[in-house]
Amino acid sequence: MLKQVFIKDFHMFVNRPDMLLDIRPLNNTVTTIQGKRWKEVRTLLTPTFSSGKIKLMTSIVDKKVDVTVNEISKRAEKNEMFDIYQLVQGLT
Repeated sequence: MLKQVFIKDFHMFVNRPDMLLDIRPLNNTVTTIQGKRWKEVRTLLTPTFSSGKIKLMTSIVDKKVDVTVNEISKRAEKNEMFDIYQLVQGLT
């Protein structure tokens, strides 16, 4: 179903509701732009997310997630308080 929506029928899903906060740069991202501009940006981004490139990134992401989970586990074992937000931000 995702393949159908994101690849074959993407032209049917170009316009999404406007953002509640009309603030730059938040209102100028691939998830908020519409129409012709959305199609142009999607065309530029699509090669970045090919199955081959996603497979190459998977091992890197897996390693980073493992490091983060290990860090959370260490701190939990020590019953140590920490800012989970700051720790997880390292994944983005």
